Amino acid sequence: MDAILIENSGLDIQALEQLLNVEEIEIQERKRILGLIKRNRQLRKIF
Repeated sequence: MDAILIENSGLDIQALEQLLNVEEIEIQERKRILGLIKRNRQLRKIF
């Protein structure tokens, strides 16, 4: 699951829910633990 989240971090939550077959809460928690939320914020500032 973590590898899929990392590779597809640009997808929206609904697409990830369908891809991983898990709930939004679990996806958000894993993204937070992996640092993907912070990374996406930093990338938005650059571009």
